[in-house]
Amino acid sequence: YLEGYKKYFDWMWTYAKPYSHGPMSDYNSSILKFIPTDNSPSIYFNGQILPSYAFSPNGGIRDIIIKAINSSRKSIKLAVFSFYDTIIKDAISAAKNRGINIQIITDRVQGSQSEVVKYFFNNGFDIKWSGGFNGGFMHNKFGIFDDKILITGSFNYSKSAENNNFENIFLSDKSSYVNPFIKNFSSIYSVAKKPTQEEMDNINSSDRNPSL
Repeated sequence: YLEGYKKYFDWMWTYAKPYSHGPMSDYNSSILKFIPTDNSPSIYFNGQILPSYAFSPNGGIRDIIIKAINSSRKSIKLAVFSFYDTIIKDAISAAKNRGINIQIITDRVQGSQSEVVKYFFNNGFDIKWSGGFNGGFMHNKFGIFDDKILITGSFNYSKSAENNNFENIFLSDKSSYVNPFIKNFSSIYSVAKKPTQEEMDNINSSDRNPSL
C-alpha cells in the first residue's frame, strides 16, 4: 500500500507547479500513461482478484468498484458523499435485481441534486441521506461488499472523479479494517433519514453537479 501511494504522490509532484507560477494550465493527457498501478493484485473476492489500491484519472477505479459490485453475493453497503455516475448506478441496479441486499447513504445536499439518487428512491432502494455534525457533510466515500472487503478513499461516484480528478481508493479484506467501517456505516445509517417523495420530486436534472 505505502509504496503505491508514494509512487502516486511522486507522480503528482512531477507534474505539479510552484504556487508562484500562477493558475494551473490543463494537463496533457500523455501523462496519464505513467499513473501508478498495483501490479500484484492481492484482494480475493468471490472469484475476482482486485488490486489493493488504485488512482485516477485513468486508473480504472470505476471498473474496480463495478467488479466488486458484480461479484457480491449477499450485501452491499455504500456511504458516498456524491453519487452521479450512471454506469455504477446500473451495476447497483443489476445487483438489486439478482437479490443482493443494498443499503446506500449519501450526503443530504449532494443527494438533493442527483438524478441517480432520485432513481434509487423511485425504484425501491434502501437509500438514506445525512449531513454531518454542526452543519457539516456526510463526506465518506466507502463501500463494503458482503461484509468481506472494503473500498475507501477520496473517490466520489462521478464521471469527473473517474476521468478528471486526482483521486484514490484503498482496498482491504482484513477484518481489522472492514469491521470498523461496518460499525461506522451502521452508526450513520441509524441517524440518517429517508428522503420524502416531495424532496425527490424537487430534484431537477439541471441542478446536477457531476463535477465532484
